[in-house]
Amino acid sequence: MSGDLVLVIGVSGYLGAHVVDRLVKDEYRVRGTARSAKLYRSREAYAVYGEAVEIIAMNDLANGDYPDAFKGVDAVIHVAATMIGREAEAEAAIRVSMDGSLDILAQAERAGVKNFSFVRTIGPVTDGIAMGKPEPVKGDEWVAVTRLCCQPG
Repeated sequence: MSGDLVLVIGVSGYLGAHVVDRLVKDEYRVRGTARSAKLYRSREAYAVYGEAVEIIAMNDLANGDYPDAFKGVDAVIHVAATMIGREAEAEAAIRVSMDGSLDILAQAERAGVKNFSFVRTIGPVTDGIAMGKPEPVKGDEWVAVTRLCCQPG
C-alpha cells in the first residue's frame, strides 16, 4: 500500500462507495465517515476491504468538531450531500450543505491537510426533490448558479 490516508466524507452514499472502491484499488488507505445511524451497516459493507478501510461516525458537518478524524490524513474527499427531505425548503438544504462543507474544509486546514476535493450534486435541493417528491430532470434543464460558496460577495 502507498501508505497515504484519504478521509472520505460520506461513504454511505452511492458516490462515496465508488470513491472508496477506487481508492482501495489504487492502494490508498481510507478513513470514511457515515452518520451514526448508518455506521454499523457501513462498517459491515466495507469489511470486505479489511484494514484498508475504517469507518467513523460524523453526524453534524456544520457544527461538529472532529479533530481525530483528520489526524494523519493526507487528503480529504468530501462527497456527503444533504439528505432528501431532511430540510423543508431548498434554501435551507443549500445553507446546511454550504455550512457543513465550509466547516469540513476549515477543520482540514487546521489539521494541516493540503489536498481537498469537493463533489456536490444539486439533485437533493432542486424543486420537488427537497420535499421528497422527486421528478425526472430533463436534458435541457439546468440549474442557474448565482453565487459560489467560496467566492467573495
